[in-house]
Amino acid sequence: MVVKKIKISLLCLFACWLVGCSPNTGTIDLHARLQIIDKAYLTQTPLVSLIDMPVYTEKKDSFVLGQDGKVRVYSVGELIYNLAESRRDCFFKGDDITLYFQDKTPGPVHPVKTVYLSWSEATGRKGRATIKKDGILFEGCQYNDSVIGKYVAEIKIPWARLPLRRVPAQAGDTIGFDIVIGDTDDEFTQKAKMGWCPGAQHPAAVIRGSILLAGKKETGAIPGNDHTITAINNSITVDSITELTWNKSPAYILSNVFYGIVKDKYDLNTSVRASWDTANLYLLLDIQDGNRRRIWSKTVRAMQTFSDYGWVEDEHGRKIWEMHALDSKSAGGALKNQYTDTLLSLKKGKYLVKYTSDESHAFNDWDDDPPATPFYGIVVYKVP
Repeated sequence: MVVKKIKISLLCLFACWLVGCSPNTGTIDLHARLQIIDKAYLTQTPLVSLIDMPVYTEKKDSFVLGQDGKVRVYSVGELIYNLAESRRDCFFKGDDITLYFQDKTPGPVHPVKTVYLSWSEATGRKGRATIKKDGILFEGCQYNDSVIGKYVAEIKIPWARLPLRRVPAQAGDTIGFDIVIGDTDDEFTQKAKMGWCPGAQHPAAVIRGSILLAGKKETGAIPGNDHTITAINNSITVDSITELTWNKSPAYILSNVFYGIVKDKYDLNTSVRASWDTANLYLLLDIQDGNRRRIWSKTVRAMQTFSDYGWVEDEHGRKIWEMHALDSKSAGGALKNQYTDTLLSLKKGKYLVKYTSDESHAFNDWDDDPPATPFYGIVVYKVP
């Protein structure tokens, strides 16, 4: 009986080889906890089904479209380790600065104004960076020596761009304020975020910190539990060259790491100073960062972001689609389990579907919690 079963299995494998395809490696689980396949396709036979893939495996299968049409591609795989334990809102972000402002006048809670500034969107050469948007001016400059990497950034924000009821601002006014510095050391994800207010999570309805607008001669007190930054009345020329007049404004150290790990002060260390006049608010950031990184959006799509993943090639061997973290969602279980659901419009012709897995975390050989999806691999359906 055993010999007979072996013969039948070998005949099945041989038949699949004759028609030029790989055998189905598993069955779609219709009772899985996370049903990612649209019900409209559950009664159909997939054009391709390469599922329940073990470790160190590469499978391929082909399908033919007799006319132009659409296919639906479902794929489940494992993110690369760089992304596996990272927050999704940190994916593919370089070093950046996010400012939060809020009107603190009594009454209903006022909306929060967010100003996002990324080194990746800056222009400039030889360590200099300029960002101009929405009336806001950012000028940065990087300095290097044999021990540390450091950059300073001057930011000018017109009062008209901030959510204040009274413009221009006056001495004694208080503005809700927080700042978050994002630190990136590779080309995939931010590894840490450091802010002014402890425990702050953004977006938030209420900003806990503040900027107090002082006069020209006030030195500003060391911040207490209210996390107030004192801004001195002093006009600044924004050119990334630190002027001596900035010394009139006290420096405040950002020390609240609310995401990731900062190893020491050489890894990431930031101070902020504030000044103001009747037209603008000025900020000076002194950032010590051992590895400043830009991530260019035009290169992100070309990155391989999965360890176990599927893709589609045309009849000339050109890759026309591949699983990517930009399009993925949680597949349940470990954070690195992700799935994609993609609609492709294709010309008539022959297409090759492939799936590959690495040495760990695959079907029946998981090194962490398995996905909750109906399969592990890739399936392709023809759209009616």
